Amino acid sequence: MLEASPWTDDPASLVKFVGRIQCISDHGCDWAEAVEAALQYANNEAEMPTRVVLIGDAPPHAERKGQKIGDVYRQKQKTHASNMVRGGFVEGGVLSTDYWEECARLADKGIKVYSFYLGSSPPKEEFDEISRITGGESQKLDLNDPEGLIHAICENALEDIGGTALRDTYRAQYRT
Repeated sequence: MLEASPWTDDPASLVKFVGRIQCISDHGCDWAEAVEAALQYANNEAEMPTRVVLIGDAPPHAERKGQKIGDVYRQKQKTHASNMVRGGFVEGGVLSTDYWEECARLADKGIKVYSFYLGSSPPKEEFDEISRITGGESQKLDLNDPEGLIHAICENALEDIGGTALRDTYRAQYRT
């Protein structure tokens, strides 16, 4: 359900990590993204992040904590067996958290979520809401602009390091 890499400055190790990820899905599986799992992961990091970058092409689960996957849309959806086992993220098909709860926890810690969505609606509304709750920003990821995400990440990091002045200097120099 969730794959996370450690921070690294070695591109080869990141390529290796991404190369071993396998998507496990079949017809009738849950369409929604496991956004709540990713946000919970960020909330539970030993060293708190200064911000979270969220990228997705489908909305998060609409179910609330304690609800069965599929209850909101009254759909029969499959949850991969590895997530339903005792102690699993959706033990018995029931969410152990939801994106609203995880966003509130992040907001309480002052951690903003910067959301990038593919497509329009959904996941636009949900990603906009996630960023609004946490004080971040949300925008459509343009796959025709290969440097768009790089600029967004750089601007976020620079703002964190040197405030809006440093971010604006970057924008003036590299965003024409």
